[in-house]
Amino acid sequence: MKYEDTTRRRRSKLLLIVGFLALAFAIVRAHFAPAQGYELSIYGATPITVWLGMAIALVVAVGVTALRPKGWLVPTALVLAILAVALLIFMPTVRGYYGYGQADALTHLGWARGIVSGEMGAMDIFYPGGHSAVGLITAITGLTVPKSMMLFVQLLSLGFLVFVPLTVRMLVDDLAGTAIAVFAACLFMPVTNISTYLDFHPYSLATFFFPVVLFLLFEYLSRRSRGLANGFTATGFLLFLSAVASIVIHGQVALNVLILFGTIALVQKFHGILPGGSAFAEARSLVAPTVLFAGFYVLWASRYEIVYRMFGRVYDSVYRYIFIGGETCETCGNRAASASDAGVNVIELFMKLFFVKSVFVALAAILVLVALAGRLDDGTGSSERNEAVTYFAYSGLVLGPFFLAHFVGSVSRYFFRHVGFAMVIATILGAVMLHSFYRAVSTGQYERTIRVVAAIAILGGLLLSLLVVFPSPYVSLTTNGVSEQMSDGYETGFQYDNNEARWTGLRSGPERYEDALRAPHVLKYDAPSNQNFTDNELTSYAGRPYYLVITEYDQKKEVGAYEEVRYTQEGFDSIEEEAGISRVMSNGEFTLYYVDSDQQAQQNTDGGDGDTDDAAGDDGSSDEGEADGGEDAASDPTATPEPEGTPIPEVTPEQTDAPNDGGDDGEADDGETADDTTGDDGADTGDGTGDGAGAGDGTDGGAGDGGGTDDGAGTDDGTAGDGSGDDGAGTGDGDAGAGGGADNTTDGGDAGTGGGTTDGPTTGGNGTGGNTTGSLADALLGARSPV
Repeated sequence: MKYEDTTRRRRSKLLLIVGFLALAFAIVRAHFAPAQGYELSIYGATPITVWLGMAIALVVAVGVTALRPKGWLVPTALVLAILAVALLIFMPTVRGYYGYGQADALTHLGWARGIVSGEMGAMDIFYPGGHSAVGLITAITGLTVPKSMMLFVQLLSLGFLVFVPLTVRMLVDDLAGTAIAVFAACLFMPVTNISTYLDFHPYSLATFFFPVVLFLLFEYLSRRSRGLANGFTATGFLLFLSAVASIVIHGQVALNVLILFGTIALVQKFHGILPGGSAFAEARSLVAPTVLFAGFYVLWASRYEIVYRMFGRVYDSVYRYIFIGGETCETCGNRAASASDAGVNVIELFMKLFFVKSVFVALAAILVLVALAGRLDDGTGSSERNEAVTYFAYSGLVLGPFFLAHFVGSVSRYFFRHVGFAMVIATILGAVMLHSFYRAVSTGQYERTIRVVAAIAILGGLLLSLLVVFPSPYVSLTTNGVSEQMSDGYETGFQYDNNEARWTGLRSGPERYEDALRAPHVLKYDAPSNQNFTDNELTSYAGRPYYLVITEYDQKKEVGAYEEVRYTQEGFDSIEEEAGISRVMSNGEFTLYYVDSDQQAQQNTDGGDGDTDDAAGDDGSSDEGEADGGEDAASDPTATPEPEGTPIPEVTPEQTDAPNDGGDDGEADDGETADDTTGDDGADTGDGTGDGAGAGDGTDGGAGDGGGTDDGAGTDDGTAGDGSGDDGAGTGDGDAGAGGGADNTTDGGDAGTGGGTTDGPTTGGNGTGGNTTGSLADALLGARSPV
């Protein structure tokens, strides 16, 4: 036996040396293979030798743990496993990504930049914790804000990998249980890529932080002293601070934690009449931390309108479902339909994303049912384990219905967020259940066989789970990296834009990068349909000239991930072949086109009747979701303040009142939140956005482009393009209105859409001017012919 132990230790040491060397090689290889631009899949773009080194490290970690050598070797193997998975999580940073996170993450990037620069106050945001931490990292390290955001996400994720095993260790106090918990944490199950993500998504960040709260919670409850006074301890203070931290990272997760705390405090009060109540009969009361936590939450949350609006939406959805009738999980249906349209098998997709998670949910459910029946094994299990399982069991009876309330109506897109949160609890309970099963069967003649089977199962679970930590075409999604070229392209375009034409892109407009770069607002169109895109109708689908943005991200996403379900490679290739489209700028990752609308040209020729509808006017509806982003981050309570001195054109459509705190779950083929939803159609009184040959400059906000109802002489400053103004012969300092004359002045104004070649304000000319590209196209395109 002594010889066997010595041989096992030698083998284990040799394997660990190989494992750490393989991991070191993988890190160095990844660092020297930086991303050169946008990558459709971080898995496919990373050299295979990196994954080989990481795989060797994980196999070694599992193998050494299965050998069970005595001493420090098993803990070292567990550290190796955590470091190997951490390499995957840190991969965007190791490979030099400029930034990571599309959709809402870009809006959060703008907020973080605003806080760092002082243009924006942290208290302007309902959940400023992550943004403020990013500012601190930037100040300490000198990293750019996008890189600091990536690092903050990765550090919280590393905390998840560490504190899940620490929590389970506290409950079972056993090395085998700790080992099981380490590998369970390495599965990284809170990431669903439906509503929780490994990017700067505050709900996800607070979910990754949740194990820290649980660790302190069970450390606090493990003390056997009773009474309210005993709540005010060093551990209790740390527990309160962690709860406050969860509030400022994301209030919705904090509400879930508060429900957990409140349920525990309540069942402690009635332990004598509850099944399994004896497990926590002597536990320390949680009343004091719960009261303090609830008080701070109310004080914090009551300041923000978004909180009241969110509660109202949940109530309205549940009420309508019960008393009027409604759908369950509308988001699920939308995603399933979108997946089917793309030729994706929904069951196969579900299995890729949720098979391992489902196994742990089943294990956790079995343990909870045993606890509710009062049948936990008090003879062999630790009191801390039985106590914690019972707490989770009763908390599930409260949290479960609360989560299910988000499964109906308009709030169904939030449901899968709570699935991600629940997976933290399922990870811990599943590990505890597996530990109990292992202890029951690991003795006897089949012990070695069981360890081999367990090792194979762990490796299989790691493979299936780590393949879906980042979105990729494997699950019909795209990696959400942001290249520096894309960001620079938008920044350059915004610098030269003067709102003389609207902007659009595929599936969404430029508003996310507008947020990220804290740029002045630009006017937007709805995205062109797939028919417009494939039938060479980009010049006719809109009622006025506009800018079309095509990025490498768009093209790879539509062709590589969505398999041309809406936009095809043929359509991308044909853009520059269509007459009337000029390439304004391109840097390889970002291409900006100026599209000269046929309809606009025809209207200028005919003079127009001032009553033409805006072809791309918003219809007042919004999908309010994004498949690869996070929440609807742009709304009133936390909207990015406008930079001083940057006028916002009065014609900019208003955003919807959708709360900034949600909206992860749109259709699977809708990558970002919908465009503005309250655009006006046509040239209505004082607020038209339709096209027509306006006869000069507009009054108070610009030419109405569709013709206002009054045809008087404008005297105030006007802005070219859409607006709430009256058309007439301008006599003041307005820019050339739609259809304005071709007079030149020396004041340096901008030609309006459809106007002549004015370089400044007109003085009343009513020409039928030709086409112009405005200031942005003049600056970047010049006299270049359409490509």
